[in-house]
Amino acid sequence: MKTTSFIQLGKRKTQQDALVVSEPLFAVCAGVGGSDNGDVASTIAVETLKGQITTGADFHNEIELIKTTQDIQRKMYQLVLDKSDMQGGSTTLAMVYIANKKATVAHIGDSRVYYYSINKNALWRTKDHSLVQSLFDQGHISADEMNSHPMRNRITKALSAKD
Repeated sequence: MKTTSFIQLGKRKTQQDALVVSEPLFAVCAGVGGSDNGDVASTIAVETLKGQITTGADFHNEIELIKTTQDIQRKMYQLVLDKSDMQGGSTTLAMVYIANKKATVAHIGDSRVYYYSINKNALWRTKDHSLVQSLFDQGHISADEMNSHPMRNRITKALSAKD
């Protein structure tokens, strides 16, 4: 399998994104905009994921995956307890775990996983955990309105010490 990765700084002064690009795990964690310490939160998430893979975690097992996300949140919470200036760190997560000819996709927030099938000429992507996605799903706004809605950057779920 050939992979390529890159990170772009964007509008922030610090890089808020962190990656894992190493079979069997591919993940992107992006610090949540508008909150401090997103860089710390995304790094904690990525390092925890890498550590679990190193110890042989199987993310096809839903229970192991849930325990790992809980571990990420516990580490974030502990950091807040240890350093009061670390309040507010949150991150999104988009990951694919590929092993034994199976792929497991997990995500939280608005970081996305895309799959394109060349044979079927079909595109699939994860559904954002966002306010505009909820409004769209409930029929309150159209797909076109999602891109220009004033609350388009509000997510409804993230990995955080607060959850």
